[in-house]
Amino acid sequence: MASRPSSAWSADDDRRLKSERARNRGWNLIQRNYFPHKTPNACRKRHERLMERENEEDWDHEKFEQLAHHYVNLRKEIWSPLATRVGENWKTVESRCMEKGLKNIQTAARSFQRKAPRPYLDQSAAVIPYDEQGNWTSLQPGILQTNFAPHLSEYDQGLNCDSGIEVTGDLLETGPGNG
Repeated sequence: MASRPSSAWSADDDRRLKSERARNRGWNLIQRNYFPHKTPNACRKRHERLMERENEEDWDHEKFEQLAHHYVNLRKEIWSPLATRVGENWKTVESRCMEKGLKNIQTAARSFQRKAPRPYLDQSAAVIPYDEQGNWTSLQPGILQTNFAPHLSEYDQGLNCDSGIEVTGDLLETGPGNG
């Protein structure tokens, strides 16, 4: 693929990019029609940076102080469930997550998902292979605690997921590639 000459983004370019994206235009279309010397990915990344800047500007000092106050008061409550899952102290988990940042954590999670056993990834089954103590288990018939409600569809949330889902041999056989 031939490289494209790079050019700086102007204020007009930024306005056009935000306007076209607000109209739900795709990156390829935006690039082709308005930014022929950019790649679709460059358009996407520029838009992401513009949106991040706008979101940062919405947060005045007072709003951030309020967030900080509540965060400090809820730290242990926020981080303890995750720390229990991974068998670490909540302060250690908080520190590692803050140190790594959201994008690195998301990348590591995708890497984990690629390596995880297929039944673990079948989110439509709404089963997480952890026991009540947060330890990894293999998927076996029986009742598994799910604690997965925030990630379920509205239909699945209608199920009583807090008490667990009965996992049958048939469920274990379903999933991508297994019909």
